[in-house]
Amino acid sequence: MKLAFVIPRYGPEIIGGAETLGRQVAERLATLHPVEVLTTCAGQDYRRWANAYPPGERWENGILVRRFPVEKIRDYRRFDCYTTELVHGWVKGEQAQIEWVRQQGPYAPALVHFIQANARAYDFFVFVPYLYYTTFFGLRAVPERAILIPAAHDEPYLKFEIYRSLMRLPRGIVYLSPEERDLVHLRSDNDWLPHRIIGMGLESPGEPDPGAFRQRYNLPGPFVLYVGRVTQAKGCDRLLENFIAFRQQQPDRDLKLVLVGTQVMEIPTHPDILYLGRLSERDKFDALAAAEVFVMPSEYESYSIVVLEAMLAGTPVLVNGDCEVLRQHCLRSQAGLYYVGRDDFAAGLELLLDDPALRQRMGANGHAYVQANYTWPAVERQYQHFLKQLKTDTLVKKANQT
Repeated sequence: MKLAFVIPRYGPEIIGGAETLGRQVAERLATLHPVEVLTTCAGQDYRRWANAYPPGERWENGILVRRFPVEKIRDYRRFDCYTTELVHGWVKGEQAQIEWVRQQGPYAPALVHFIQANARAYDFFVFVPYLYYTTFFGLRAVPERAILIPAAHDEPYLKFEIYRSLMRLPRGIVYLSPEERDLVHLRSDNDWLPHRIIGMGLESPGEPDPGAFRQRYNLPGPFVLYVGRVTQAKGCDRLLENFIAFRQQQPDRDLKLVLVGTQVMEIPTHPDILYLGRLSERDKFDALAAAEVFVMPSEYESYSIVVLEAMLAGTPVLVNGDCEVLRQHCLRSQAGLYYVGRDDFAAGLELLLDDPALRQRMGANGHAYVQANYTWPAVERQYQHFLKQLKTDTLVKKANQT
């Protein structure tokens, strides 16, 4: 079977959960099938979608990557205003929502034209994630050959009628968790579509060296770690407020908050807050293993790769309980705590910091949870079974039609 993965941005240097998921699944399946990637020339600037790569074809890690130019840079201030109008119902209707997708971007009509012109050249197009122009317009061009990995979470846009319709079109859907499946079924009433719950395989780049990380960044004492985009959209504003309040309540405690990832929002100056920027995979896993606690403040997660990476590293997690996916990860794994509000955050953090035996037990639970459920061989087998199922169903449907 020949597969084309359609992803808004592509490359190992691109930070983003859905982009990482799409790239790694494509690379794994490329050992079993002919795989190409259809993507845009956009790079790290996900707010404007500025072109950062040359258009055209290029082989990357054994995969033919076809990049198409973004023809309209996003005016994110205008887009944010339009989003507010739609979410509050001040602007209504299908055409208004379609215009929102065009403004959302990345606006690459040449990519959609390529899909339309080459629909029969591929057995399946795998679209990741649901939200963007590339998926919305690309999937509608080839619904019978489309597999959607929505990476959806409970956000206002999922309630748009255009996405309800989109979720009912593809040949099959791959969900990342039972909670995502239930959410999409509730919003789109599409439980009759062929679907599977398939996570993402995880692996460490090697045995972590927490001591080397502490020495490299001069962190001899205890610290709490966050990895991801440092932005309000991930709840980092509330994380910073909660941590500063915790330090004010316990000024004698030796504790730092370490932030790793791309900075989008302002980080307040504080002696116990350390921003390290982006790290290599090796340094990131060393940091995860070195931290006393990993914290994820995001309310909107469909999977949260980095939470599972923290568990793989043997570090307990403290997550936002308003996110159903994160809460269920904690309940299933017994590898962390969830909080709702500032007082809960402080209580959970204090409990984990003051009980080394609990941290060790939760860390061991988390490592076992990931090893049992999120290894690449298991993920590859699931995709293989689903692809064969969809291909067989397609052949049977064609035979019945003739």
